[in-house]
Amino acid sequence: MPKTLPALPRRNAPWTPLQRRTWLAEQRHRLQPAPVLRAAYPDLLQWDWDLPNPYKWNVWMSMDGGNSYFLVEDYWGYGDARQFAPDGGGELYYIVGIDVTGREITKHSNIVRPDDAPVPLDAPTVALVGANFVGTAPVAASVWRFAQNDGGPDSASVAAWADGADLSNAGYDLLPPNQAQSGRQFSNCACCYQVAGVWSPWSAAI
Repeated sequence: MPKTLPALPRRNAPWTPLQRRTWLAEQRHRLQPAPVLRAAYPDLLQWDWDLPNPYKWNVWMSMDGGNSYFLVEDYWGYGDARQFAPDGGGELYYIVGIDVTGREITKHSNIVRPDDAPVPLDAPTVALVGANFVGTAPVAASVWRFAQNDGGPDSASVAAWADGADLSNAGYDLLPPNQAQSGRQFSNCACCYQVAGVWSPWSAAI
């Protein structure tokens, strides 16, 4: 909290006791930023929060396309929650943090519909075919990533292994509609693909 009160716009106008109390109350009750809400498959609400937790998160719902919102009984989570599962994902929702008195202490989040969450992609497979590693996706894909390294992932996740591979983003050629190939430069390889801005999990490394 600032140690000095801001100057009033009028010259030679001292703070009155009421003005001072009002200003201090506004500083104490200033809203924290809005949480960023996102839809997660299949019908979840998820958010991140790095500031001190509120007492609870209230989950507000609309059943008229966003014209009005209401608080459903039991649609809340304690302050350390980062996920909420509503009964169905077809409606619009936002969340807001409250204190123990029920007063809102964060701004309202953005509005999301859980059913709008992208469906997770299945992992591709990769195989050595001649002098190339060939990745095969279960759907059509035109954006790929191939990681190559001498040595498999051991106990580390394939994603961590791929990020630290000697060749973490190898060049490739498309084999439409659902394959791509990357020339073998190291002994082991894993791949993943992207559809509509969403990345699949990594394949197993071979």
